[in-house]
Amino acid sequence: MKRKKIALAALAVAGALALSACSVRVETLFAANWLRAPSAGYDDNYYEKLTYGLTFAADEGSSLSVQIDAENSSFTMETEALAGWTHGDTTYTHVYRLRTELTLSASYVYTAEDGTQTTVAAFGGENDTEESDADDPAKEVTEVWFRSKADGGNLEPICSTSTWYSYSPAGMSSSGVYLYNYSVNIEYTENGNVAAIKYTDHWADLAEGEAQVSDNLLKARLFDTEERTYSGLQDDYTAVDHGQLLFAGRGIGFTSAEESGHTLTVFTPNYGAQNVSLTCSEIATRTFTFSLDGTNKERQIAVASVTASVISNGGNGGPSHTVYYAQKGSDSDNPYYCMPIQIEKPFGFGIGTMTLSLTEARHTRTE
Repeated sequence: MKRKKIALAALAVAGALALSACSVRVETLFAANWLRAPSAGYDDNYYEKLTYGLTFAADEGSSLSVQIDAENSSFTMETEALAGWTHGDTTYTHVYRLRTELTLSASYVYTAEDGTQTTVAAFGGENDTEESDADDPAKEVTEVWFRSKADGGNLEPICSTSTWYSYSPAGMSSSGVYLYNYSVNIEYTENGNVAAIKYTDHWADLAEGEAQVSDNLLKARLFDTEERTYSGLQDDYTAVDHGQLLFAGRGIGFTSAEESGHTLTVFTPNYGAQNVSLTCSEIATRTFTFSLDGTNKERQIAVASVTASVISNGGNGGPSHTVYYAQKGSDSDNPYYCMPIQIEKPFGFGIGTMTLSLTEARHTRTE
């Protein structure tokens, strides 16, 4: 099997592409649309936790399929305001900490040409045993700290940490699966223009005899863990960390069928700096059911259908994902906080699409 360095395929925005050059910087100024009263700009007491359920729809033509255990899979996004926070030798005021966690329990099933089906990996839920770490649920946890809109800030990233425990298919027509286990730390300069990235491979010292779990499952090391520094992130477009992208989209005022969308530079652990186009295709009223601050009911919500795509030289450079953002009520009363109500992500390798649907939104802590 040809080994590839890849994070959890369900979370990948697109393939690796170089940062294209621009003669004039195009800046995106975010609005604080994640607040109940966006005109306030910042709220020291801001807190939000969004919880999503997962479903999966398979694409035709793939020999590898995914069966998701929805009861034991989830995605959460938790954001809090920090009035004062010290990192290294610097104390920041009015920043946000955002934490996302994806937990995926599933089975990968390979169908041979003769129709024979084989489960090549099963992890999480009822498959998770105490005896083995090769059946733990897939998990990605990302924390990112970034400036708010207060004090002249524009969501500039300060630092982020990510951990991946991911089962990565070798390809859409392959029965092989790689199990990765690594962490990434990214440090930014004050204005978010330079990023220093450091990798930690938790399988680095694994003995060869311990790597092969089964005929189809292999604990895989990263090929390259060299520390790198990237500069010029803010040169062409407003730059954000990969962990901020869903949040940053809430700060953009989307209108229906824009001729030209908004482009951000997104810094990712696997691909470095990428230009990502956020384009609204329509604004429509849709029906969603979720709990909002303790009240669970069916809701009619106007949402912007926004497609996020990596671009290269003005063209689409890879698979895209779609986010349905609630539209802002007003600057003084924004009942749905421009929340991402639904997220549709390609699983990778042409296997299918995973949909994350909001089930609960809370704006007060329960702990």
